[in-house]
Amino acid sequence: MSFKRIHIIYWLIFTGCVFKIQAQTRVNSDSLLVLARDYAKQGALEKSLRYYWQILRNLEQQKSTKLLSDVQLEVGALYQSVQLYQKSLEYFKKADSINTLQNDVTGKADVLAHIGQAYQQSGKYQEALKYYDRQVQIYQQNQQVTATIVPYRKMVECYQRLEKYDKVLAYNQKILALIRQNGDKKAEIVTLNNIGFTYKYLRNYPEALRNFKASLNAQRARGQNVAEEIPTRVNIAVVYQNQGRYDESVNLLLQTIKIAGAANKTSEQAQLYDLLSAVYFNQKDYYNAQQYNEKAIATAQKINDQNTLQRAYETASLIYQSQDDFKEALDSYKKYLEVRDTLQINIMRKQQILANQEFVLERTERQINLLLADQENRDLLLKNRDLELKAKQKQLELLAKEKDIQDAKLKQEALAKAQALQSLQLAIQKADAAKKDKEIYQLQVDKKQKEQQLRLKALAEEEKRKQIQLLEKDKKIKALDIQRQKEQLDRQKQIGRYAVGVFALGVLVFILILFGLFSVLRSRRKLAKQKDEIEEKNVELFQVNEEIAAQRDLLEVKNVEIEHINHDLTASITYAQRIQEAMLPSVSRIQAYLPESFVLFKPRDIVSGDFYWFAKIKSTEKREQLEEAYATKMSQSLQMDTHSNKLVLAAIDCTGHGV
Repeated sequence: MSFKRIHIIYWLIFTGCVFKIQAQTRVNSDSLLVLARDYAKQGALEKSLRYYWQILRNLEQQKSTKLLSDVQLEVGALYQSVQLYQKSLEYFKKADSINTLQNDVTGKADVLAHIGQAYQQSGKYQEALKYYDRQVQIYQQNQQVTATIVPYRKMVECYQRLEKYDKVLAYNQKILALIRQNGDKKAEIVTLNNIGFTYKYLRNYPEALRNFKASLNAQRARGQNVAEEIPTRVNIAVVYQNQGRYDESVNLLLQTIKIAGAANKTSEQAQLYDLLSAVYFNQKDYYNAQQYNEKAIATAQKINDQNTLQRAYETASLIYQSQDDFKEALDSYKKYLEVRDTLQINIMRKQQILANQEFVLERTERQINLLLADQENRDLLLKNRDLELKAKQKQLELLAKEKDIQDAKLKQEALAKAQALQSLQLAIQKADAAKKDKEIYQLQVDKKQKEQQLRLKALAEEEKRKQIQLLEKDKKIKALDIQRQKEQLDRQKQIGRYAVGVFALGVLVFILILFGLFSVLRSRRKLAKQKDEIEEKNVELFQVNEEIAAQRDLLEVKNVEIEHINHDLTASITYAQRIQEAMLPSVSRIQAYLPESFVLFKPRDIVSGDFYWFAKIKSTEKREQLEEAYATKMSQSLQMDTHSNKLVLAAIDCTGHGV
């Protein structure tokens, strides 16, 4: 075997390994980034993240800090878009750390805005405020005063959620000053509306009205479409209502409903019907309240606006209850509960879907990282083999050169030829050894692949176990829902039984009173008849003293019986009076909450056919808050859930005498 043949064998081994390494080389990070962004636009979240994770791994190895920070920001934003805020914060904070190390002021301000928004969207408003404040400080240090408007608006939203309206007002006024410096009329309109809304929450209605009207005038000065005035018009109507200017509120709402109808804004029209119904209800104009409530329900059903439908059913229940139509009131309240429960169940389902999605993405991320780590290990082994083969190639080249030098000598020296043959045998042995090394390496790769398959199988079993747990949780939720419905039915049945019992008791008492009255009347008729008989026979019995005395004694006995009956009847009514007085709230208790008050209670008889009632209750949803919640949505501000105590006074007309 010649040295040329040995050279060819080694060259084939070397080139085969090099081609294999080149086939396993990763795609350029720029190309991967294009694919990741394309899949993100298509909504293919998992595919997009697979490419992003591979890019991040590559950039970490290359130590390309600037691009690494940008990609981490993109990944965080992608998680944020699907409401996985904890995962988004993880990547945002990594990007912030890199920007801090690199002293990248512009990039840092952008990342701080993303972190603040993620905290805000997850309901952690105090944390969000810290990052927005840091963003403002960066802009102020760099003389970027106009840029502070955006974080100021975010801070306003957070303070609204925290119900710190003094802070809301202060930052809105800062925003208004900056906007007027820039001459941005459109932004000024929105800010004036927000300031008016804040004054409304502070119950400074004159200032609220002044800012709302300034916003409306600015809109008209810009020549905006009249349909864009709807939120501001609604805010003004709500202020009118709070000031007791009901006629002005109603007229403005009726005009706004016509504008919404002409602009085909059906959703706004349904909400306006509901708000107008509430205004009429507060005026105790139940006829108009019911008319517009029915329109609100019909319009909301037409467009399947569940939130408006929920509020409208609740308003309908209050209207029917005020009209003593308790059957319709209960029916409307059941519909309200049904819509409310449906909305809550939908929220729970969305939360469960997000939890499942987060679990799948975390599992996929672990799998991708394991695969990338394994690929890196294999690449490292191949790289080492490549270096070894190159070293052997150099050795072969040196041997070939030596062979050329020795060829001239071999013709004359047989000993040199024998040595060359021996060298050739050694080279063949090395080639065989290299071949064996390659086979060993292939076995190692196969072993690692089997281990990786076992790990993936274990991960799949773990996923199956967690899926079973999720299904069990879903069953528990459904069981709780069924139990809740059953308890609600039991409560309704119990209320029905109580109502029947009270009605039966009232009927029994009424019968007893009628029986007593009937006995008295019968006795009086009998007495009158006897008196007539006595008068007719008075002449005949004038001389019969004994019979007259007997008749007088009988009359006295009857009078005693009548007095006894009257005494029992009066005692029964007096006892009923004590029961009624025990039910009535004391004047001192009412005056403890309403010092400048008095009670005028003068029943015609001993027992009153009417009574009054007073209580202090805790309210989680007020009618005013429903109106303000709608106005909040229409003015592009956020809704707020409030909890406050409420005093209730009732004057009630009873069936019978209420005994």
